Amino acid sequence: MLELARERLPAIDRVVLTGDLAHDEHPTTYVALRSLLGRDGDNALALPGNHDDRAALRAAFPSIPGDGAASVRFVTQLEGWCLLGLDSQITGENTGRIGAPQLAWLRDMLAAHADRPTVVFVHHAPIATGHPYMDSMGLLDAEALAEVLAEAPQVRALCNGHIHRDLEGTLGAVPVYGAPSTAFQFPACPDEGDFDLRPPGCRVLHLSPDGLRTQVLRLPLLEYVPHRS
Repeated sequence: MLELARERLPAIDRVVLTGDLAHDEHPTTYVALRSLLGRDGDNALALPGNHDDRAALRAAFPSIPGDGAASVRFVTQLEGWCLLGLDSQITGENTGRIGAPQLAWLRDMLAAHADRPTVVFVHHAPIATGHPYMDSMGLLDAEALAEVLAEAPQVRALCNGHIHRDLEGTLGAVPVYGAPSTAFQFPACPDEGDFDLRPPGCRVLHLSPDGLRTQVLRLPLLEYVPHRS
């Protein structure tokens, strides 16, 4: 996916990793991920998903602030925009929660950057996806998150991972964009089977003074052969 993005896009200013970054939570897997990112790893912004180990993630990405199993979050500026990352992992659970302390931090960060258009990133989907299995492990305090975002009109979008497919919706007045997975894809509904055989992909955000534009980039079908057991 990185090779395709480098080929198709004029520049990659940031790579945002929205969680579930290792299949086994083993430190060497995170080291391998960091190696695969190459030069883009220096500017990568990583968040944990329900399948991640925060301490191992921090060890591979030393730029992540904090220690050990403390929540992983970020705030950074890019070309006049503010990027905010939230940690929704509940250790040992598939559902997600941001929690009151982190929501208070988010409110403070949004107030401090009220003059900048902002994108918020989180692992768990804050809206219903239409798939019962995925919706059973969504973001438990999505309503509380919506209340905080409603106070910040500069928020232009919220992006999530977790669901292994592209999705568009709204949380209050904020557009929500789900990202496809760089691994296997899940279908939009159970009637479509256990997996969607579309190839791996990523969501691209184009941020400019004129606003936000987004697209989904996928590997060409001829280059992707899904594994069948």
